[in-house]
Amino acid sequence: MKKLFLLLMIVPMLSFSQSNDKLDQLLEVYDNVACAYWSIDKETGKPDDILFGGGDFNISSPDVAKVRFYKCDYFEGEFFESAAMVILFDVYSDGTKQLSSIEFRSSKENTFPSIYFNLNRYLGGDE
Repeated sequence: MKKLFLLLMIVPMLSFSQSNDKLDQLLEVYDNVACAYWSIDKETGKPDDILFGGGDFNISSPDVAKVRFYKCDYFEGEFFESAAMVILFDVYSDGTKQLSSIEFRSSKENTFPSIYFNLNRYLGGDE
């Protein structure tokens, strides 16, 4: 297909709260990970700026008031070329995060990341 497929799956925090180790094991397959805190443009509602210079949450930074979510892109191969999983977290003013969504993106060859199938089995979906 000409367009990139997007599969959005909302996973309740409860699904992973009992077994963070299992999620960590699934995420170990990714060598290329890019994570950052983001603000949202008030007019468009889309991601605007990477905060904290792309680094860790800093409670004394003026960026704290701008933080809306934390996004991690996990790529199976080359950045932005290979299949990927994107995890979004809502971020609160004290820096705590809550899982918001998991999105799977196909590669340019329209293949999905293997973690999609691993998570599907882990969550009890069809194989």
